[in-house]
Amino acid sequence: MKNASFTKTITMNKLILIGSVVLSAFSMNSNAQQWEWGKRGGSPTPATNNVEETVYDIATDKWGNIYTAARAYTTGMNVGGNNLNGYGGVDIVLSSFACDGTYRWSKVIGSALSDGPAPSIKCDTLGGIYATFSMVLAGQMGNVDTDTTLTSNYKRLYLVKYDTAGTYQWLRTPQDTSTLSSNLTTPIDMDVDGGGNIFMFCYLYPGSYGNSSYIVNDTGEHILRYNSQGTLVQGIPLQMEITESKLNYVMMKRNHLTGRYYFTGSASNLLGGSVILNGNQVNNPMYITSFNAQGQYLWKRENINQYAWGFRGRPVVDDSGNVYVCGASWHNDTFMTYHVVNTLMTAGGDQPFIAKLDSNGNLKWAKAGSADGATNGYSIAMRNNNEVVMVGSYPGKVQWPGYAGPHPNHGNNQNSDVFITSFNSHTGAVNDVDTLGGVFGGFDEPTCIVADRNNNVYLGGR
Repeated sequence: MKNASFTKTITMNKLILIGSVVLSAFSMNSNAQQWEWGKRGGSPTPATNNVEETVYDIATDKWGNIYTAARAYTTGMNVGGNNLNGYGGVDIVLSSFACDGTYRWSKVIGSALSDGPAPSIKCDTLGGIYATFSMVLAGQMGNVDTDTTLTSNYKRLYLVKYDTAGTYQWLRTPQDTSTLSSNLTTPIDMDVDGGGNIFMFCYLYPGSYGNSSYIVNDTGEHILRYNSQGTLVQGIPLQMEITESKLNYVMMKRNHLTGRYYFTGSASNLLGGSVILNGNQVNNPMYITSFNAQGQYLWKRENINQYAWGFRGRPVVDDSGNVYVCGASWHNDTFMTYHVVNTLMTAGGDQPFIAKLDSNGNLKWAKAGSADGATNGYSIAMRNNNEVVMVGSYPGKVQWPGYAGPHPNHGNNQNSDVFITSFNSHTGAVNDVDTLGGVFGGFDEPTCIVADRNNNVYLGGR
């Protein structure tokens, strides 16, 4: 992660950067976005071995508090102006802020080695805060802040619960001794319902989990379901086989009303490996797939152009069960019945893309923005069931069809800045566009966006 990215006050756009991990907030009233505040964190330590400081996930509770899961170097670690003590290398940082940006608390999780990532943080409606993370204690002691200490155990899969005040509740390490010889076991994503039922999407190695309450026979993708007390109540094998090189690009959303799971990701050839769903290989980069509550395959949809990057970020489900996805497409690509055109770069290149499907995978609408350089949609959030907000990065110019502007546009050699675009969730029409920029030549990239019940939108990145 580069040092000193950017900080800009945003609302109903609220931004968090860590390490430049920034959390920002902005509001979008009457189709106008007003930035409220920004927070940053991390360390002045330069990135090594491609380990960058960044916000992985953001969640909000019913009281309007914000929670972030991030990764940061330990030397000089600071979040929101508050100095933190790390354990060595790169640690996992869970932090909380009030709706107005006031710092509340942080938890540092780590060992003497580089730890992480921390792909997910979620809230229930009862005051529970849940986070998944990966940590390898190969001859090392591990620390979950000052709350508990772990001896060397070679486990990689962890689930921790706090309350909204940051009070430690419990820690679970699902792996039994039969799985400790593998370096494959890892958390991928997680969802939590209002009652605190936890659905961990994991890549598991054969063996036993949860004190032998779930037996895995084949290496692959599974759901581990815990209750709010931390008891493993069910393991669900999924009819999918995703190569390890593509696992970092898979995100999950569960519809808690129907029990259906939705997964999106990239099957780009640049990543190597394969994505196989119910025995059928995904042949193109951009895919979304659905599974029922028992982990059985229902359907998949994919594009046709091999050069498109694919979907990024977690799917979003509205109150009617419709599913929204975003990512990067390519000129002359086709996703279902929508043909992609890039009027600014007809030779091809990444361009932002968003689509809405119903629960059965039928396309409701889609829209691609034209761009004159590699431009990606990274994450989406739903506001009021009427508006979808997408965040992404762009190096030059972005134009959305049917939107009069102004359009994001900056000079050459500025590297990348952040764009925020809001869409009417019913029609796909663009409501508004805003930008967030850092220093000249800086690489500014969003990673996640979430909306709270008061229509504030929070953006995290690096």
